[in-house]
Amino acid sequence: MASTGSIVFDGIAITTIEADILKKSLTARAAFVDTSRGTTHGWTEGNGTIWSEETKKLFVELVGSMERDLGNLHFTSTPTSHSRKTGIEVGPGGLSEHLDDSDAPSV
Repeated sequence: MASTGSIVFDGIAITTIEADILKKSLTARAAFVDTSRGTTHGWTEGNGTIWSEETKKLFVELVGSMERDLGNLHFTSTPTSHSRKTGIEVGPGGLSEHLDDSDAPSV
């Protein structure tokens, strides 16, 4: 028998984000929280097509910023712009990266 009643949580807090650029997926795990008590009442996940255009745009910016940070760490001079777009692009229905064969990462 299921229990019923009033909801006691008043917020959702993202706890983890997992992105796989090659598989074109972005998933976030979130907790249902009661901010006055600091208690967690359950978990949910968001992935796929639920992300707003604003979220997709900001994620693309985050990936680009991370690539620049890594470039600063691994290149002897400040990284410069490429002729190809760096990072990922947001396409219909999710995240996508358009690479030609010369851009394919070595694994």
